[in-house]
Amino acid sequence: MTEAMDAADRAEREQPYAEELYWRLGFAVSVGFFIGLLAAVLAVFVHLWVGRWVLSALVGLLALCAGAPVSLYLFASWSRRGAPLRENTWVGRAVQRWLQWVSELFDRMSAPGTGPQGPGTQEVGPRGEPTRMFGAARLAQRTVREVMVPRPDVVGIPADVSVADAGRRMLEHGISRAPVYVGDLETTEGVVHIKDVFAAMMRGEGDRPIRDYVRPVHFVPETKPLAELLREMQEGRFHLAVVSDEYGCVTGIVTLEDLLEEVVGRIADEFDQEIPEVVRLPDGTYRVQATLPIVDLNELLGTNLPHASWNTVGGLVFGLAGRIPEPGAVVELEGVRFVVERVQGRRIVTVLVQPLPRPESSATPAA
Repeated sequence: MTEAMDAADRAEREQPYAEELYWRLGFAVSVGFFIGLLAAVLAVFVHLWVGRWVLSALVGLLALCAGAPVSLYLFASWSRRGAPLRENTWVGRAVQRWLQWVSELFDRMSAPGTGPQGPGTQEVGPRGEPTRMFGAARLAQRTVREVMVPRPDVVGIPADVSVADAGRRMLEHGISRAPVYVGDLETTEGVVHIKDVFAAMMRGEGDRPIRDYVRPVHFVPETKPLAELLREMQEGRFHLAVVSDEYGCVTGIVTLEDLLEEVVGRIADEFDQEIPEVVRLPDGTYRVQATLPIVDLNELLGTNLPHASWNTVGGLVFGLAGRIPEPGAVVELEGVRFVVERVQGRRIVTVLVQPLPRPESSATPAA
């Protein structure tokens, strides 16, 4: 955990420099490419009055003498001046559109299901597997609200149940820690650990109330940065915290495992029932779990769907529909179509996501 926290700190300090390097390198490489493109265009006209070998030599000489040196000169001069090259400048925006187009082109060429095995149903994830440094950067950027276990999915234990009953519930759900509450999660008294339950049962105390074995509970706001919470967990030596919103209402829980998964990726043990978050269908549509973060969907599709008001795909669809959607309900936003596939009670379970050929500029509920 110390290594993950140190990586998060380094990523937070180095992120601005990495972003600036990305823009400057992208600009320099783009200039070199367009010089080569210009050489190819000129070659068409020169071909009419010079020989083929002379033409090849001229094009190669132009690309060699102009492309690389000009690109390196621009990169070095921008670096010496410290001039910002970001997306808020017209040059930065042009570079961003160019790099995004190239990235999407290669994504389509290497999309899952289009290789030698042919199209088919295949589990996929966000583009590329993040390294630990990129994962640590995500840890520095994201908040508790984006990774917490939402309240409907929290397995809590009433404070008045017996130790034996609490142990059975924890084994049934495959959890090692659980909040203990009186009435509901709003009045959480503490957290119980499975090893305390087993120890009590070994001592013949299985009939005692579970509230006698709870540990102190920590409450954190939804807006707390993950890197900050990781440091608090390390210093306070706790692995589970109850999450509350701005009104003090409990909205879920967050665990140390949730934070570490942001750094190293999904952590599964032999008791976890793996349900793929994203599955690519033969027709190019994606079946996604409603709990998939919007930022991960943006990475997968190369889109820029808003995630300020909604954290998950299910929340996005719910907000666009403006009501509790039924299976088959369709909404569209910025060139992406969302079809509600499965609903359980008032919750969306799975959604079919289909990128449209032409992006739409506004959300339009279609059903």
